[in-house]
Amino acid sequence: MHRLEGEIAELEAKRPAPLGEKERRHLMQLGADLELAWSHPAATAETRKRILRTALHEIIVRIEGGFIQMVLHWQGGDHTPLQLKMNGVGKHRWTVPEDTLSLIRELARLMPDQQNRAASQSRLQADWTRRWLD
Repeated sequence: MHRLEGEIAELEAKRPAPLGEKERRHLMQLGADLELAWSHPAATAETRKRILRTALHEIIVRIEGGFIQMVLHWQGGDHTPLQLKMNGVGKHRWTVPEDTLSLIRELARLMPDQQNRAASQSRLQADWTRRWLD
């Protein structure tokens, strides 16, 4: 029992102090302009997560026919439907366009790896090699 009371006292001691009037007015101003609060230079990822957790009641997600379908339920009662196309297998932001791969395959047949490496690198600044293309 004493251990739990000690833990509660420790948590209460860590509780942030109540906001002053100036801080409260500033937060109310940011709350009135959510875009400003979201894009404020001092806003961290944690701040943005807290904004979302405060503004959203729930998110319903379904995957259907290659699409992610979501409905955002906001605290005020509004609903926002969203639909996102799912990436195909092996398709992501680092995918090399097919015409670039065709060119590299052709160059691999004509020039040794050392010459190809000097000519170009991947978007991740990695050297092209025969092993990378196979």
